[in-house]
Amino acid sequence: AGQADIAIVDSQQTRSILTLTLTVFGQAQVVRIILGGRIPLVILNENATETDFENSLAVSLKLAPYLKTVEPLDWSTHIDPIDYAW
Repeated sequence: AGQADIAIVDSQQTRSILTLTLTVFGQAQVVRIILGGRIPLVILNENATETDFENSLAVSLKLAPYLKTVEPLDWSTHIDPIDYAW
């Protein structure tokens, strides 16, 4: 095992289990964002704290200038990762 800075998951179930485990047992700070478009989307749930919101917003703002230079994914030609979640 190592000390990962970023964990990318392919389904909502995996994300939920991973974030719950890391926050409860590891006291980790979690940032929830969706990438793939021209702007990052911040995801918050009912248990999100103000720190979660601030961290997610800070990472999104840091990534936004880079994402504007990248072509967004074309879902008609790329495999939709949601298909693998079910």
